[in-house]
Amino acid sequence: MQLTLEQIFGIGTTQDANTLIIQKSSLFGLNSQFDNKATVLLAAIVNTAHQQFEGVLTDENNNEVTDENNFVITYDDSNVWEQITLNYWGKTFPTKFVRLIFLFRQSQPYIAS
Repeated sequence: MQLTLEQIFGIGTTQDANTLIIQKSSLFGLNSQFDNKATVLLAAIVNTAHQQFEGVLTDENNNEVTDENNFVITYDDSNVWEQITLNYWGKTFPTKFVRLIFLFRQSQPYIAS
């Protein structure tokens, strides 16, 4: 299966031959501002894309869904998508910010020479 523009960049994403338009309001975890820094936007794009690969189930109020033993229910769809995986690796707290770490892999067909 191929990922759509909206799955990677959020709902309302459009493109034409020259531009890609991303709605900030559709990026997961972004505090949308008039002048978001490029690094913050990139992190929000990666975080939005990551939701297509693995995560925690939430209800319509964004509360985590738990099972009968009160364990959070997670999902892993990373094996569904062709040629690409994006996995959450961990987090660190080096300063006053939380650093989320992702592992991004792209597979290409092997062609024997």
